[in-house]
Amino acid sequence: MSRLSGNSLYAQAITGLRSSYYFLMQGIDGKGLTLKDILNPKDETKRYNYMNYSFSSYIANNFSSMDIDGDGVLSESDLTQYTSKITSQGLTYSQIAQLCSQGASNSLLETVLNNFNEIDANGDGRVTSAEISGYGIQEEAKEVKDKYPKIDPNKLSIFYSTSSSSNSEVKSAKED
Repeated sequence: MSRLSGNSLYAQAITGLRSSYYFLMQGIDGKGLTLKDILNPKDETKRYNYMNYSFSSYIANNFSSMDIDGDGVLSESDLTQYTSKITSQGLTYSQIAQLCSQGASNSLLETVLNNFNEIDANGDGRVTSAEISGYGIQEEAKEVKDKYPKIDPNKLSIFYSTSSSSNSEVKSAKED
């Protein structure tokens, strides 16, 4: 198993949100996006041809929680605060499924989604990058233990040579 790193999932989510935000901001005169701007972009064809629909849908569906100051406009400051919040507090199962499905390593995404409850060490319904990495370390330790089982030294015999020649007699330590 390769080491699990939550950093790549979080980078995917944050990059996708930021890219979609800036893409939607094109042609908008103002200090941010309204929900109307997101749902009815200036150039509908451009939106669907070049933008990841999953991210724009996420922004629209989560607009009120992303609009940190509650002024009805999603500003760059709101976006920065929101991405900082999800980085520190973690992502839910559905957020990971929606925000990380594009571009993340399939095996990493599958591992996180399939083992979400085990990875969520504190049981808060969210996984942080640290919890994902910690789970990866635990899984690697299990693999090492399975591959190299502990050997009971009491079940080993120790042999030693009584002379330095290659044809020397070899005695078992148990014979003495």
